Formats: sequence, structure tokens, C-alpha cells
Amino acid sequence: MASDNVFIKATSGGNSWSEDINRHDIDADNGKLATAWNTAYNGIYIINNAIEQLEKTTVTFSTVGLKERLLAEAKAIRALIYFNLVQAWGGVPFPLKVVSPQESYNYLREDKTIILAQLVNDLKAAKLDLPLPTQALMQDV
Repeated sequence: MASDNVFIKATSGGNSWSEDINRHDIDADNGKLATAWNTAYNGIYIINNAIEQLEKTTVTFSTVGLKERLLAEAKAIRALIYFNLVQAWGGVPFPLKVVSPQESYNYLREDKTIILAQLVNDLKAAKLDLPLPTQALMQDV
């Protein structure tokens, strides 16, 4: 919505959040941005939890390499979420593990360059365990 290619003809409901974003006149209480922020960090929490559980599980998977593939997929999705957060807000809190509500206060905004460097490392590592797109399609058939 924050683009010169967007025109919002009318607002819906009792707020002008979309219109405010379009005009680049954003207040701290903009509900659309709060929802985007909360949704992103809910996803990060879920992914961090999945990564922790996969790393400590003693379960034997039916397919060789499945555990590594699931870890790689989780890290790739987490990288995408963080990339989108950085594009929108610059430096953001950057937990790479499950964090309790109390611990979350210890996570301040991390420098954008540090976040992006970690994302590149995560994606390079994930690439080794992800199948090629054609292989993934064939496995699911």
C-alpha cells in the first residue's frame, strides 16, 4: 500500500489505516501495521519452536534426510519473514530461538546488516538440504 502505484478510493470501517499508509502518514497505533508485526512474530515463534523440537527429537523419520529438509524449510521461511520485517522496519528484534514473554524484553532492535548476514547464512545452509523444485514436485506425486 505504501506506493505511488496505489490509490485507495474509500476507507472501510471506522479507521483510515490503509489510507494513512498510502499517504505515508503512519501513526504508531496503525492497526494494519500492528497486525503485520504481530503475525510475523507469531510465525517466527512457531518456526523457532519447530526448529528446537526437530533438533532435539530422537524420532527416526521414515525418509532419509526428511528431518534435515524440514529444518531447512523452517529456516528458509523464517528468513523470508525476517527479510520482510527488515524491508518494512529496518532493524527489528531478532530472536533465533523460542523466547518467553519475559525474555522478549531483552531483544531490542538488531542492526539490519547483522540480520541480513544471518539470513544469507541460514539460506546457504538450508540450500544444501532442500530438494530442487522439480524433485520436490515429483516426491509429492
